[in-house]
Amino acid sequence: MTKSFVSADSLALCLALVALSILTGCSPRASHRPVAASDSTVMIPNQAYFIRLQPYLDSGYTVRMRPKGYSMLPTINDRTDMVRLARKDSLRLWDVVLAEIEPGHYVLHRVMRIDGDTLILKGDHNRTFEWARRDQVRATLTALEHHASGIRPSAVEVDFGEDVTFEQNRQVLIDSMAGVRFVVDRQERLVDMGRSIRLNESAEVIWQRVEQGPFTLRHLVDALREEYEVDVPTATADCRSMLAAWLQLDLVRPVVREPQVILP
Repeated sequence: MTKSFVSADSLALCLALVALSILTGCSPRASHRPVAASDSTVMIPNQAYFIRLQPYLDSGYTVRMRPKGYSMLPTINDRTDMVRLARKDSLRLWDVVLAEIEPGHYVLHRVMRIDGDTLILKGDHNRTFEWARRDQVRATLTALEHHASGIRPSAVEVDFGEDVTFEQNRQVLIDSMAGVRFVVDRQERLVDMGRSIRLNESAEVIWQRVEQGPFTLRHLVDALREEYEVDVPTATADCRSMLAAWLQLDLVRPVVREPQVILP
């Protein structure tokens, strides 16, 4: 049985159906509209966030992320800059390091002094210091991007005709944390939290079709309509929006076919 699919202009009808289901004792059928980006922000506790990313750091990956907080002003701006963190064998004075100074308490602060295995850390905007051991350092800042966007613009214009075939970018792995999908570029060995996305139930239906293999816009529309009661124009518009966003994030790519040589 397909589920009801409603767009924003059908909200009043949806509410009426919910009220009717309460009166009749029937459960309303789920309805979700696919969107290219979530309209809410997920706040993940630092402990859960870094525990999830630590295996990548330990495996030699670089993590690109957007830090929050004001302790490193003016060097690092709250939620507008992107930093790249990686494990390093050696530490130097003035390095900015990610350290777990207490269980679950992480700081991204500068090394002010090195005394054997003991480090004295301080945020550039702070007046107080912290002490950490070398083995509490989880990563070191390797690059800083001021006012960076998480979106990587597509370099080519793509035709969205029904006969154009696309495929998932197999160079990247889509991992997840607290309902957020993020990109792991295996070729560049980069975990890019700046290219993270949230998918609602309808968008998940479309993405599952992407993961099955090469597809066209029409394939995505058909997959959505098999799951939801939605007309073709609405489904096409929503799938086109999602596909454009995923192309911009380099999650999917057009299939490049080798030119055929016709011999006389």
